[in-house]
Amino acid sequence: MLISVIVPVLNEAGYILESLASARSGCSHAEVELIVVDGGSTDGTPRLIPGDARLLAAPRGRAVQLNCGARASRGEALLFLHADWRLMSGDQAQFARREAFFRVGGFPEIPLMEDLELARQLGRVGRLARLPLRVSSSSRRFREVGSWRQTWLNLSLVFRYLYCGRAPPDLARSYRSSRELV
Repeated sequence: MLISVIVPVLNEAGYILESLASARSGCSHAEVELIVVDGGSTDGTPRLIPGDARLLAAPRGRAVQLNCGARASRGEALLFLHADWRLMSGDQAQFARREAFFRVGGFPEIPLMEDLELARQLGRVGRLARLPLRVSSSSRRFREVGSWRQTWLNLSLVFRYLYCGRAPPDLARSYRSSRELV
């Protein structure tokens, strides 16, 4: 089975090689197509992408970038990985059968919570499972902001989205402004 590993990036020069090496090693027993989708990096990230990975360009935005990579992929299974992560959700990794991913329309192109919405949609067409596998990625945001502060920010965003009905654009503005205060 061919697995397409899709990694959205934006200014990840300091972390991308480690993230891609981790993606490769984690899929060592399968045939892997590695796709990196750059959202307009200005730090030289695209120049660092190794030749065995396919580099695509897309407008900035994780959902847009992930959908671009999925459309260009050939795999029967899609593994969406982020070069960094915030909490236990799609930010670690999301895995879907190609057919199911496209049946639900892919990631909703919203500025935040696209991973939660994809999981909701996939849950409506099939069974969700948490795999007992480890995903390694950069903890850059936790180091920059502080573990407790970043965790609190993430949990408050999810709470406001799921239980208070806050719109993703409002949450994205809140997230950006809270990061600017650091």
